Amino acid sequence: MLKLFFVSVLAILTNHASAQSIPQFNPEFWYDYDVLTTNNCYNYATNRAEGSWAQPGEASGEKYKSMTCKDIYKAASKDWGLIPTSYFPLSANQKETLIALVVNPGIDFHWYRRGSNNIWSHKLNFQVLETDSSDRLITDPVTADRGRYSEFCGYFKVKNYLAHPMEQNAGYVRIGKMRDWPQYSNFKMRQARESIVIVQKYSGRKNPTYLLREMLKDPAFAEAVNEVAQIIQNESGKSFKIDDPNFGSNSLVIADYEGIVLPRNTVISIQNGILRTISP
Repeated sequence: MLKLFFVSVLAILTNHASAQSIPQFNPEFWYDYDVLTTNNCYNYATNRAEGSWAQPGEASGEKYKSMTCKDIYKAASKDWGLIPTSYFPLSANQKETLIALVVNPGIDFHWYRRGSNNIWSHKLNFQVLETDSSDRLITDPVTADRGRYSEFCGYFKVKNYLAHPMEQNAGYVRIGKMRDWPQYSNFKMRQARESIVIVQKYSGRKNPTYLLREMLKDPAFAEAVNEVAQIIQNESGKSFKIDDPNFGSNSLVIADYEGIVLPRNTVISIQNGILRTISP
């Protein structure tokens, strides 16, 4: 019986290893409410949803000290599993994903990853996209419209750890708050969390975050959120135009995990006058 057990485990590991390939574009995983607000562009590019809005160098204890290409590239190279590289073309049965780092100097960093279709994708704030700031498919992050991320810093390669090409959360890295070597896992955290309001300022750096219960003590904000709840309840679809001065000029994400105002585990964004339900 014990021999059969070890033979079965060996077969699973062998099958897993032989299935390694570049992950396909699969944004649904990243739009799950447990993943969306706790993982950033660095998590996405390395394909590891470890749930702490990972910062380059954090896992190694050598986090970047300045928002520059040189400092962040050096910090990321200290994280286990990220291998500095020059550009290399996509090939069949490739077992490593090519990712790219860019910086908005002094403000923020951002990451892209190349998919199995040779199109690059990224998690920009709370959207997962294959398009750039001009709404064009990203065939090359060097020439893409990267918006405010003006400096291109360079490439890394990350070993894939997939059981299936559509799988997410399977980069062979250790980043962010991870303390163990990566294991095969396609987890969903599903942990109880307090409802929060996130001010969308950064894709890489951690965004200002506040408890929804505290924000609702402001009568104007509470009125605006209740109006949004009515819109979601009465309208069908995912995106609506709104014009509510109570939200000010801020771009916000409201993640109502507790169901205080919105249906439990609903995550919405309000940006440039557009209300969008992004999870579930």
